[in-house]
Amino acid sequence: MKPPGHDPQGEADNLGQRRAGGRAEAEFQASIEAQRAAHMRQSKETLPPMTTDQRLAKLTERVDAIAQSVELLLGLHRDLEKETNARFAETAARFADTLGFINRLAHIAEAHEQRIDRLEE
Repeated sequence: MKPPGHDPQGEADNLGQRRAGGRAEAEFQASIEAQRAAHMRQSKETLPPMTTDQRLAKLTERVDAIAQSVELLLGLHRDLEKETNARFAETAARFADTLGFINRLAHIAEAHEQRIDRLEE
């Protein structure tokens, strides 16, 4: 028997979102590795000194890449935060339901105890 509020479709949706986030993270990691490899190749070659404009262009590219990385990480963080908040809300609701069940059982046990006491008298 499935617990109350069990939503297999919601679990499938969450799994799909995590996989999509994993793909985005993998693409991000691949991008970083490609940038590192390009930097290492460039470092090994002897290049003529860069002009100020070339340095500025290179720095601008790097800043743009960092900005894209931060945007991707921010999106991943927001998605994870939403999922975490939803899970905490679901857990809190389940705890509230469980507390209600326990209170009902306590009342039933008290009623049975009083009934037994009356029968013993």
